[in-house]
Amino acid sequence: MRFHSRNLSVAQLSEKLGVHPSSSCEIGTPLNIADPNSKLRNENLWKLEYQRPPDSRLKECIAKPIQFLEDRKDVIESIRSEVEIDLFCGCGVDADLFALCLCFDRELIQRLASLHLDVLIDVMPYKRS
Repeated sequence: MRFHSRNLSVAQLSEKLGVHPSSSCEIGTPLNIADPNSKLRNENLWKLEYQRPPDSRLKECIAKPIQFLEDRKDVIESIRSEVEIDLFCGCGVDADLFALCLCFDRELIQRLASLHLDVLIDVMPYKRS
């Protein structure tokens, strides 16, 4: 789950949400710390990461950050105009067996819609050695 803001600092987001991020970046820091010529960030980024247990379903993975936001719905609404929030899910898929089925049931879709969230799913094919 990611919070992007040009107005609220990482510290302010942490205070409002009542939890420290898994990772974060501040405005003005390099996008790529390994590149001395990297462009600089134009927004603060606050991330809370959830590790997907092996053999778990996408619904189970997405349910945790949704619950986090639902538990803080009043706070989320109070900062909505100052942040963009999205759920970012990354998954690896064997390139030789590439098949992917994503299922969002009605309940999950309703919960996402009530929170006005975007969901980004990044599928990364890999080759087995």
